[in-house]
Amino acid sequence: MDTVVVPLTPEVLHAADQAARSENIDRVEFIQRAVEERIKRFERQEAEERERRAYMEQPQTEDEYLPWEKVTVWPED
Repeated sequence: MDTVVVPLTPEVLHAADQAARSENIDRVEFIQRAVEERIKRFERQEAEERERRAYMEQPQTEDEYLPWEKVTVWPED
């Protein structure tokens, strides 16, 4: 595992320490988890953007979605 030096403001460091304590983990583990979660969110956003662009480049035709409209049951509001 590599070591990285990241400057944090005192406020961010204090908040990270408090959050880590409330989760009963140490600061390093808290920051590792935070970075991992942010990477996952970034990857999910990138995948959604690729999917959006693909649908924009080749939108569905009525032949693709109309048959499903006939068999889909929508919940009552």
